[in-house]
Amino acid sequence: WENVPQPIDVYDTAVLDVDKQLGLFTERLREMGSFDDTCLVFTSPYGLDFSEPERGVWRRGGPGVPRLTEETIRVPLIISLPEGIGRTRRPLVSLNAVGRTLGDFAGVSLSHSADVRSLLDYTAGEEPITVMGDPIALSLRTEEWRYNWQSGLRAGDFSETGTATTLGLYNMADYQETFQNKNYATREPGIATRYREQLSAYLDGFVQAVAAKNSP
Repeated sequence: WENVPQPIDVYDTAVLDVDKQLGLFTERLREMGSFDDTCLVFTSPYGLDFSEPERGVWRRGGPGVPRLTEETIRVPLIISLPEGIGRTRRPLVSLNAVGRTLGDFAGVSLSHSADVRSLLDYTAGEEPITVMGDPIALSLRTEEWRYNWQSGLRAGDFSETGTATTLGLYNMADYQETFQNKNYATREPGIATRYREQLSAYLDGFVQAVAAKNSP
């Protein structure tokens, strides 16, 4: 077992390799004279949770397993724009804003939800919602809490496959101090109910939008 790399070591090696490849890519853009008029976006669809039971799979080269945890859902977002525009935003933002941001910067009108805002236009944080899995599970992240909810609806046709249920309510200050996901759902039922209603309304709106798009 001494020669078997630990998951964190594999991850660190991958990060170093990605950094090297990005360096080569940007260097090539400069050689081509294209760097100063190119928008670059660096992000990830999900992170890797080192507490996941399946972590040995991706350590051996298999895919990571997305989960509704802080490690998996909260990902980096770096956007490099021409003209030397640069700023750091500490509040939470959604990856949905990337398309709107690039479209606004390029002066192109893109089809998007009315509540998606460009990162160029505002400084306030969001409460990002993540949707994944089948049946559909959702996660709402605020500055203070992460709330996970199982809708009981099948992805694709939105048919009922089970009962909607709360998966967990986690305090982020608690997590950042202990790195443990302590479930506060029974201790804070009012907060859990409010977030459940928010996610239910979000999913209802999504289902209605899909139905309207597919209607003759």
